[in-house]
Amino acid sequence: MWKLHPDQSAGKDGQEKESNPIQRYNLKNVNFSCVANKPDDKKTFYAVGTDKSIKEISEGKEKMRYEAGVNISQLVVMHGARAFFAGIAEDDKPGSIQVLRYPWDKIFEVQAHSLPVERLRISFDNQVLFSSGHDGVLCIFDIKDKDPKGKKDKENIQIHLSEEILIPKAERDKYIADIDHLRASIQKLKDENEARMKHTLFTR
Repeated sequence: MWKLHPDQSAGKDGQEKESNPIQRYNLKNVNFSCVANKPDDKKTFYAVGTDKSIKEISEGKEKMRYEAGVNISQLVVMHGARAFFAGIAEDDKPGSIQVLRYPWDKIFEVQAHSLPVERLRISFDNQVLFSSGHDGVLCIFDIKDKDPKGKKDKENIQIHLSEEILIPKAERDKYIADIDHLRASIQKLKDENEARMKHTLFTR
C-alpha cells in the first residue's frame, strides 16, 4: 500500500504516520520507492516501485501506466509535466537516467553512475538536474528546454525571498556586542535620570 501524506512523502505498509494521508493507493506485492506530484495539480501523482512501471494516480485511482521494464528508484517531473527524469536502479546494471516525454515516450538515456541511482532532484527553474548514486557520486546536469512553453514557465516562476539575512559570524558577534553596549548605555542614562529626579525632589 502507498499512502501520500500532507508533506508529500511516501509511506509503506507498517509505517503509518500520525497525520492523515491525502490519498491511498493499494497494489499487492509492490514496494514503492518514489512518489512525485504533478505540478499545479494536487490530485494527480506519479508512483514508481518494484513492478518496473510508472503509474499515474488521481484521486486514489490509477489512470495510466507506463511499463518501463526496469526498476526505477527515483522520478522527478518538470513544470507542466512535459518531461520526466527517471533514475534506474537495477542490481546488475549501472545507474542511468532516462528522459521521458509525456505521455511516456522515452527520448534518450544518460549513463550517470556505476551503481544504482539513489536520489534525483530538479531545480526550481527546471535548469539543473542533480543525481546521486550508490557509487557515492553526485552528478549535475544542465537542462536545455527548447520548448517555448517551458521558457514561459520559467519566466512565471516566482521565488519567495526569505526574511532572514545571512551574515558572517564575526559580523554578527559585533552587532550583538554593539546592541549590548547600547542597552547598557540606555540603562545607565535611565538610572542617572531617576537619581537626578530624586535629588531634585529632596532639595525642594
